[in-house]
Amino acid sequence: MLVKKVWGHFHTCMSRDFVTFTGRASRQEFWSFIVVSTVLSILLASLDIWVFKRPLNSLLSFNAVFSFITLMPSIAVGIRRIHDTGKGYFFIISYLLFAAPAICNVFNTNFSRIILEGSNLTNLLLAAFGAAAIASFYVLLQKGELGPNKHGPDPLLSTDNEIDQIGKE
Repeated sequence: MLVKKVWGHFHTCMSRDFVTFTGRASRQEFWSFIVVSTVLSILLASLDIWVFKRPLNSLLSFNAVFSFITLMPSIAVGIRRIHDTGKGYFFIISYLLFAAPAICNVFNTNFSRIILEGSNLTNLLLAAFGAAAIASFYVLLQKGELGPNKHGPDPLLSTDNEIDQIGKE
């Protein structure tokens, strides 16, 4: 049952909510998407390395294609998750900084080379990415606001009117 629910959240993020940046996403929806994406990415990377003998930095690898396909949905579900907590744009920007290494991976860029061979601002950039990672992770773990907020209805509340209809027939 749990696997079906987790897969259902992933499927929803990849289909109906592919690039939906408005509304709210529950913790379960967000973390289900992250877990399934990570597991599939590991499986595809293993397939690339061991079966097809391709390097992971190849744009033709299954993992690179999968990363490209899941890039927008992962950003969208992250933003909806931040909306669920009622946090503002600062946390959305920190989430995007938190996701920067993954974005660089999609575009086949060696993220560590960009940071470590950068200008004199290397330590400042590393501190900014670290702070953004901590802030984002904290917000993504928080409970969402109860009831509706300015981004939409609570994703945990039932939208079915079945309960309201009991006894009215």
